[in-house]
Amino acid sequence: MLAKAFLAPASAQVASVLKDTIATRVQLPGADCALFPAAANLGSWFGKDFTQLLRFTPTRAQAAEAEQALPRVHLAKLYQYPVTDYYARYPAIIKQHLSKYQRQYFGFYKAQHQTCLFINFFIEEVEYAPGTLPSWLTHPVQVADGGAGFWHIYYNLTTHKFYNFSHGMEG
Repeated sequence: MLAKAFLAPASAQVASVLKDTIATRVQLPGADCALFPAAANLGSWFGKDFTQLLRFTPTRAQAAEAEQALPRVHLAKLYQYPVTDYYARYPAIIKQHLSKYQRQYFGFYKAQHQTCLFINFFIEEVEYAPGTLPSWLTHPVQVADGGAGFWHIYYNLTTHKFYNFSHGMEG
């Protein structure tokens, strides 16, 4: 079912969001992406405190690199946490529907100044009114449950490897 949001026009919404924290929307082959500036508040994310990390703004080329590598990654080998048999089917479901997910890209530096991306994936079926700024361009989308409809992964731009795949549970 397609939910419809009746939100204020983008100009009214921007007043409540700092302009330097709004993501740049980028269309890549098979991917609708939001590149968040370094100033965007990512806060803590399921136990990882991003407030303590040095951040950078991802570029279109960096997102394209991750997107090109994504179809070849074996998600089941990269689980961040132990997985039960029930959730073992999620990587295949996710790969099958990869182009349906919107993406949020956040850049940060890991130890030894390795450049890394935190990539948040979700399916949002909201129809925004004309001139309305989608909320996924202004704030990180966090879902406590969400099953295979919500997941995230890290990509190390220095080593060109993905790590710490995690998806929503079913509540």
